[in-house]
Amino acid sequence: MKKKYRVKSQKDFQAVINNRQSSANSIYVVYWKKNDLNYPRFGISSSKKIGNAVQRNLVRRQIRAMIQRLLKQYSFEAVDFVIIVRKKYHENDFKTNELNLEKILLKIKEDLR
Repeated sequence: MKKKYRVKSQKDFQAVINNRQSSANSIYVVYWKKNDLNYPRFGISSSKKIGNAVQRNLVRRQIRAMIQRLLKQYSFEAVDFVIIVRKKYHENDFKTNELNLEKILLKIKEDLR
């Protein structure tokens, strides 16, 4: 995923979370906020409950790969997303986690219309 599609700064993360628009399932909590850009941006947060630094980085890389696939399949509006990963992420395989992320992002896409 290109860096322009990432929410990087703490200020941007807090702006999205403080907007208080969210959707959740057992694996993810996704906050969103419309942005002034012409493309969506994604931020990923994984707490220490997920595991050590190696495991957290693996989870973030996997989610970025999922997002890349979803961006090829669907077009998203100019929205900033912050994806918070829950502990249950490790209980499922990659495909199940990807389907859960797809469902939640498509639900948000419908809510934005």
